[in-house]
Formats: sequence, structure tokens, C-alpha cells
Amino acid sequence: MNPVSNRRDLVTGKTLARIGLGLLLLGIVFLYRWGVEQEIITPTARVGVGVALSLGLLAVGWATRPRQVMFGALLQGGGVAGLFVSAFAAHAVYGLSSPTAVFTQLVFISALGIGLAVHEKIETLAVVGVLGALAAPQMVPGTIEMFPGDAGYVAIVLVVVGALLYRFDWTVLFAVSAIATGLTLATELLGVLGGWGFTGPEALIAYAAALAALWGAPMLRIATRRPQNAIVAMVATVTVPVAAYFGAWSVWDNPSPLAAGIPAAALATGMAAVYFSLREREPFVAVLHLIPASVLSLTAVGLMFDGPSLMFTFAAQGAGFILIGRRLRMEPMEMLGWVTYTTVATFVTIQIVIEPSGAIPALNGEALARLGVIALAAALAIPHARVDDSTEPVVARFLLGFAHIAFLAWGMSELARTPIGHPTVSVFWGSYALIIVAVAWRKSSLARNVGIATLLVTVAKVFLVDLESASGGAKILLLMGFGLALLALGYLMPSDGSDSDRAESPDARPEGPLEDAL
Repeated sequence: MNPVSNRRDLVTGKTLARIGLGLLLLGIVFLYRWGVEQEIITPTARVGVGVALSLGLLAVGWATRPRQVMFGALLQGGGVAGLFVSAFAAHAVYGLSSPTAVFTQLVFISALGIGLAVHEKIETLAVVGVLGALAAPQMVPGTIEMFPGDAGYVAIVLVVVGALLYRFDWTVLFAVSAIATGLTLATELLGVLGGWGFTGPEALIAYAAALAALWGAPMLRIATRRPQNAIVAMVATVTVPVAAYFGAWSVWDNPSPLAAGIPAAALATGMAAVYFSLREREPFVAVLHLIPASVLSLTAVGLMFDGPSLMFTFAAQGAGFILIGRRLRMEPMEMLGWVTYTTVATFVTIQIVIEPSGAIPALNGEALARLGVIALAAALAIPHARVDDSTEPVVARFLLGFAHIAFLAWGMSELARTPIGHPTVSVFWGSYALIIVAVAWRKSSLARNVGIATLLVTVAKVFLVDLESASGGAKILLLMGFGLALLALGYLMPSDGSDSDRAESPDARPEGPLEDAL
């Protein structure tokens, strides 16, 4: 056995080739610098040398590819990159070419790199070509003045990217294209806000192309039973549709809520259709589509209503993420739901305390939206209480406690503004407390005690606040009503203070989903 053939090399030939190419390019840079300092190389000669060396790398790479595929691809990639640098330097540094001419050159060079990548099935060349193509409008701005302008050019590049992503399972190309596209569109978004860059219609074209290339191409691969990298599928599904929609919305020139909501609803419908079509064959990819479908559908609903409805929409979105995440055992999705809901609930609670709702107390859209956010907390407690886990009852109790206190605060904020004022709040609180006691009388001693405590707090409020401001008739009704309520409770409750539920049957156990938690 030949010991030389079994030794482990310190570095691979691919690594050595990369280092060598880097040194060669660095040497070319120093050669340029020396030539400029000595005034030996004219601007035209400098560009010519760069083009000649780049073409030389392309030729050597093409010639060596049958024997050394990766080495040949590396040299060709270096040649394409050198052509990009030379063309841009001829325009931006030396002023030897017009914007239109250099833009055409950059497009041609990008097409050359992409063509070589397709012909030789080498991802590196495709990455270089796509990066150069997307960078061209940023390197030479204002080169396409007719509609759809630079945005249409970006859309064409993204169509090519989508074709490459469908044809080849190139993960690096997807990652680089996604990042480069995001930076390009973000730059143009800032341009729209600053009065330069894409116009609204042009930007919509670019965002639609990004959606088709970075989400549509990977999903089409899956639909046609081609292998697709799981990471690509996950990033494309969760990120691209939502980012494309909100990016397009941000540059849309003052759309009406209905006009902005319909595309979101249509896109959400598409996400849901993918879920139902792939849930048996590709369950992982199918489940991932529930996230953008939920975000876009609830966004559509919120946009079609006013501001308060949007707050409830986001809260419902968070609650939906929690329920779906628990059902599918997707902890990140459940955590996203908790963050979304608690953020909205905190904001709504602060609003209740410091800012009354609309002109009509309790019966305006803002008040009802706030009430809906509170009701979601009670609804979220039910699935938690059904889980046989010692930590879950704590969560259920916290949710119910928040809903209880927030509901009382909501009643105070809304009803204190009525003509009768605080006595109305007391009647509301007292009625609510009696309902809790009646519902929980034989099911949950804790809930029953919460109702009784609320009733006692209301009675204290009657004495401390209402008797001073209420009219004579209102005072009589308040005192007599609450007095009768307390007498009835005193009659029904055992005189020794024991739990009436357990006094009837020592072995009795509360029944129902919430009672185990309470």
C-alpha cells in the first residue's frame, strides 16, 4: 500500500486555488497602483489590461474545466468578476464610457456569467453573474428612464433567478439572491421615501418578481416533485411572501384600505391553497405556509376596517399562532403568538386606563375592539387548562386574572362617562360579579371567591365614591340592590365558611376544562 496515497492533506486543492486566485487579483491591484504612480499606464491602458487579464482567466478556466472542474470554474468566476470591475472603472473612475454603455456592458457580463453557469452547471458562476446583474443599477444609477425603469430591469433579473432556482437546487444562489434582492429593494424603498428611486408602480413590479422568484420557484420545485433544500423551503415560505407584500405596500401611493386588503387576502388564499395541496405529501412545507397565510389574512381583515379593528386583528393573529403552534407542536410559532398577543394586550390595557374610546360609551368600534382583545385572554385559557401539565394551570389563571381585571377597567373607562356616571359602573361591576358567582357556584370555589371579592370591592366603591355623587334615588337603589345581593349570598353559603361544593360530597371533583386550572 502506498503510504503517500493515504495521507491526509492539510488543505484541499480547491482551497489552494482560491488562495492563489486571491493573490493573483491582489497582485493585479498592486500592478495597477504602481503603473498609476509611475504614470506609465494611461487610463485606457489600465482598463485594457484589466479586460485582457479577465479574458485570460476566462480562457484558461474554460480550457482546464474538462480536467479540473472546480479549478476551471474558479478561474472563470474570477474572470467574470474582473470584467465587472474593469467595466465599472472605465465609467466611474476614468470616464471612458457613458452610463448607457457601461450599463449595457454590465448586463452583458452578467449574462455571460449566468450562461456559463447554466452550461457547466456551476453555482459559483451563477452567484457572480446574479450579483453583478443586481448591482448594475446601483453602480450606474439612472440608466433606464423609460417605464418600468430600473425596477423592470430588476424584475427581469429576478425572473432569471427564479428560472435558475427552479432548474437547479442551488442553496447558495438562493441565499445570495435573497440578500441582494432585499438590499436592492430596501435601497429603492428609501429612494421612494426620499423622492428618488423607483416610482410606486415600478416598485410593485419588482416586489412581485421577488415573490415569484424567491418563493414561487422553490415551491414549484416541490410541486413538480423535484428535490428542494429544507432550509430554502423554510426561508422562502415564512419570510418572502410577507416581506414582499409589506414592501410593496410601503411604496404604494396612498392605497385605500380595501385596495390594500384585497391583495393581502389573495396572497393569503394562495398560501392556504399550498397548505391544503401539500399537507399529505410535504407536511413540513405545508405547515410553514400557515404562518404567512395567518399574517396576510388577518392583515387583510384589519386593513378593511378602521384602526381599532386592526388592533383586535393583531391580537387574534397572536392567539391563532398560539393555538396552531400548540396543536402542531411548533414552539417558535407559539412563542411568536405569545409575543404578539401580550404586546397588543399591554398596549390596549394602557389605552383603556389613559384614553377613553369614542363618543358613544361601550358601543363604538374602538371600545368593542378593546373588549375583543380582553375576551381572547379568556379564550386562550381553555386550551391551556386542558393540558395535563403542572405549569399550565398557572398560565390559565394568569390569563383569566388579566381578563378579569382588564374587563373591570374597561367597564370603568366606558361607563363612567355616561350621564349617571360611577353608579352605572357599580351596577356593571356588581352584575358581572354575581354572574361569576352563579356560574362557578358548584364548579370552582376559587372562581366563586373571585366573584365574591369583586362584589365586595364594588360595595366599597359604592360607599367611597358613589354615595357622594349619586342622586337620592340612585343611592337608595344601589344600597338596596347590593344589600339584597349580599343577603342572598350569605343565606346560600355555609355558615361555617367551608366549601359548599365539598360539603355535599367529600369526593366530589370540579368538572370542566377550566376548573382543573382554577
